[in-house]
Amino acid sequence: WHPYQGGEKPMELAYLTAVARSTTLPPYDPWFSGGTMNYYYMGWFLLSVPMRALRILPEVGFNLGIATYAALAATVAFSTVHNLVAMARGSLLGTARRIRPRRRTAVISGLFGAFLFLGASNLDGGRQAVERFQQLNVATTDGLQQTYHWSLFSGVPFVGGLVGFVSGLYRWSAEAATLAPYDWWRASRVHAPAFDITEFPYWSFLFGDLHAHLMGLPFFGLVLALVVAYVKSSADGLRRQPIAIAVVMGVAFALVRTVHTWDFYTALLLGCGGIAAGQLLATGRWQERWWAAVVHLAVAAAALSIPFAPYGAHFEVFDTGLKRAEETTNTGQYLAHFGLFVAVAVAFLAVRYFEEVRAMPPNGKNPVLASLGGRWEAGSLFVFLVGLTAFTWQYGLSTIALSAILLLFLLNLLWLEWRHRERDIGRILATAMFAAAIGIAAGIDIVQANFDIARMNTVFKFSLQAWQLYALASGYGVYYVARALWRAEGLVPRVRPGRTLAAAGAATVFGVLLLASVVYLWSGTRARQETRFAGSPSWTLDGLGYLSVGTFAEDKGTPDPKDDRVIVLDEDRPLIEWLRDNVEGTPVIVEAAGPLYHWAGRISWNTGLPAVIGWDWHQTQQRQAYDYLVQTRRAETARFYSDVSASLALQYLRKYDVRYVVVGTTEYVFGTEAGLAKFASMPELEAVYRSGRYAIYAVKAE
Repeated sequence: WHPYQGGEKPMELAYLTAVARSTTLPPYDPWFSGGTMNYYYMGWFLLSVPMRALRILPEVGFNLGIATYAALAATVAFSTVHNLVAMARGSLLGTARRIRPRRRTAVISGLFGAFLFLGASNLDGGRQAVERFQQLNVATTDGLQQTYHWSLFSGVPFVGGLVGFVSGLYRWSAEAATLAPYDWWRASRVHAPAFDITEFPYWSFLFGDLHAHLMGLPFFGLVLALVVAYVKSSADGLRRQPIAIAVVMGVAFALVRTVHTWDFYTALLLGCGGIAAGQLLATGRWQERWWAAVVHLAVAAAALSIPFAPYGAHFEVFDTGLKRAEETTNTGQYLAHFGLFVAVAVAFLAVRYFEEVRAMPPNGKNPVLASLGGRWEAGSLFVFLVGLTAFTWQYGLSTIALSAILLLFLLNLLWLEWRHRERDIGRILATAMFAAAIGIAAGIDIVQANFDIARMNTVFKFSLQAWQLYALASGYGVYYVARALWRAEGLVPRVRPGRTLAAAGAATVFGVLLLASVVYLWSGTRARQETRFAGSPSWTLDGLGYLSVGTFAEDKGTPDPKDDRVIVLDEDRPLIEWLRDNVEGTPVIVEAAGPLYHWAGRISWNTGLPAVIGWDWHQTQQRQAYDYLVQTRRAETARFYSDVSASLALQYLRKYDVRYVVVGTTEYVFGTEAGLAKFASMPELEAVYRSGRYAIYAVKAE
């Protein structure tokens, strides 16, 4: 945890520990005593099972959980891309031979697809690297005026920037100039100044939040892997396998719902679409395929609903639904996030349409193919796209417009694939994944969730879904484009005759974009590691290692900075350890409430014991209709630690069934000396532990 960029680790550790301490489901809520978790908790539950079985402490299990979910996400990504490539059977450009890829090719493609999903970053990492070198070319700055070491073409777009980059690179290498600090956080906010969160999987795992969106990645990926398996088995005419896969798919739907509900409806649509596609591609009479689809959907629905009915009965959602998006994403922001995948998608489309145009009969009537049937037609299409972009840019609709064009071309490809006598299942599924990714990524410009901050979480959650689909499809797309432009002989691929220019252009563009997407692996990781308390242990699985070195300047909210208090985190460790070592079960504790993302709530998050109130905004989000109860608890807890009245304190203890009262660092910040002193004189309380001026009081039984 870190006070400024520590994310929501406190909530995650509190919930993980509470799940592990719970004896019934749903688990109790550690930040709202007496209540149960109204949050999708299954990711923590699945992690707590091996954690308890192996007797691993939560702060260690938390860190192992990050690595475990990363490994699971990589596994399903590898499996999906490997299988898409292994199923490939399409003809190469210029030959009618049917060629199946070697197993080694499928393995390499699977590994590369997993890397695109989990290892690549958005393009801000590369953009920031270029900007850091360009800053070294700035000699002086006077207001808005700057002078440069190398001023050639300084006013010319792109060329001037390239000169500045080369100058900075020279000054860094030859003159040992120091680069500006790398901003690892910026890549997660490429839509700035909007509130949108643009995390990508590597950023999320590096950030280290064991949050629902991170834990949901492998389960959403599992649905995609099952869709591939179902479509392939159905198209091959198998009978038993598809219904078994449908059962597992239903369980996967339920896991997605209970691990990260934001992914549920997308997973449901993709899964149902996969069942429909599998039966459309299957052989046999249409009546048999129709009833097979109905039966398989029914068994999937049963597997989703029946075993997980208790979860649904205890889970409450508020203010559901969608509304018109308040903002849109300009094309530059979109490409900054998805640019690498868009380039692969465009290259894949170019290869596929070149194949289809060459195979089109002279009297072909497909209008999309006709628009690419010659140089004049293709040139006219290019002019149309430029004009469409220019026209829609002023209204903030260029991303939607261009996405609609890409979707048109992709859906037309699916129509053409359907009409082929021999269908390439891997190619069909990859094309559909590109279409789904583009549709989801553009959809956030059209609608957003009702209960959102602007459209912050809508962009956040659905962009991760689009990223996963984009990455898997791109793993296949890179293989397909490479197969069309190169032929592998030995270790060095050779360009196919007549494709030198296309191969060189594709390799250059992809190489530059890939390089921009891997800069973050080095620069971002190093910068993230430096965002720690000074002296924190570098190599440890102990999630509480920061306690011995951490301090936090707590602002009491008054205009006078002299009222601020510096909290030494390690002073609370004895209280935490005593409660962990000596308290069994789940008795209610009370600790002072404070601002979000601060040290407040530290006892409940490190012990898992239920506190009267934790971070109030998180409780408001999870209990929206009961916000008045959350605010009442917050106000009454503040009064409990500040008011001198022992009778009011006793009423509070009885009302919330409190068993232990904590008086530690945060209580001295947000309470008053007189308010804290009353506890020692209350006959209903007994000091069961002291550490200097800090104490834990037990409430005596009546």
